[in-house]
Amino acid sequence: HFNGAAWSGGDWEQEFRAFGEILKNVGPNNGLAGSKLAFAASDVIGFRAPYLAKGPGLYRALKALGFRYDTSDVSHAAAWPEKIDGLWRFNLAMLRIQGSGRGTLSMDYNFFVAQSRAAYDPRRYEMAREQTLQTYLHYFKSNYAGNRAPLHIGHHFMNYAGGAYNEALKSFARAVCGLPEVRCVTYAKLAEFMDQQNAETLAAYRRGDFAHVATPALNVAQALR
Repeated sequence: HFNGAAWSGGDWEQEFRAFGEILKNVGPNNGLAGSKLAFAASDVIGFRAPYLAKGPGLYRALKALGFRYDTSDVSHAAAWPEKIDGLWRFNLAMLRIQGSGRGTLSMDYNFFVAQSRAAYDPRRYEMAREQTLQTYLHYFKSNYAGNRAPLHIGHHFMNYAGGAYNEALKSFARAVCGLPEVRCVTYAKLAEFMDQQNAETLAAYRRGDFAHVATPALNVAQALR
């Protein structure tokens, strides 16, 4: 990770060009003639800055290079995405950890820091997993029965806390992804959906001006079977 908050647009463009070259030349760079990745650098249309260290230079570069969305910012849990200067902002959510009262962002490492100062203690595995799961379920229920703002959950898929956050995320997905009117999608798909809505529709969504459903009953034990 690096902190690029003070980088210029040119610095960021150089970084993204280097990234593109790494993907393009993965075979030659690793002595694997003829090998290539299943996707090209041009298929990558979104970004999250290390340390969430964003700045004006980053957004200039993202726009210049044709990116469609950025996920480097933070907003409240019920915030609908905004398109600023041609770029969708899919921000991490500020959450309250259920069962603790502490605040964190909707990302596994932030839970790890908030719950244990990023130090793994096997005795705290179940607490970390259950608190994270219940926090995500509360986030979902509030938005599902509220203004339906998309949920933003950022995970590194690392073995933080012995895998507690990976297990919490899997349990959460099992519990909610099959519910009526729910779609668990990539940010690329979310950007497509947002681009299809007109200004009046988006304004209505942000007001919560649509037919609401009752808060769903989530049987997590059933979902885990």
